[in-house]
Amino acid sequence: MEFIFILIILVSGVFGFNWLMGYRNQNITLDLDERYMDLNKYSKAVKAELESQGKTVEYKGNRIFMIDGKQLSLN
Repeated sequence: MEFIFILIILVSGVFGFNWLMGYRNQNITLDLDERYMDLNKYSKAVKAELESQGKTVEYKGNRIFMIDGKQLSLN
């Protein structure tokens, strides 16, 4: 019984951490080399990184991207 309780705590901790860090469905996670405080520079860096990965990217403004025909928002 104690083993099951500990196992439930560990599993929920792993999934809770992933959820908090943004590793959810329909999310794209990028590792950029720099930190950006200016949204314009940040969106250009995101677009450049996605294009380097072979994706078709269009920035619509207001944190909205069209990536391979799907509309996604930058959070």
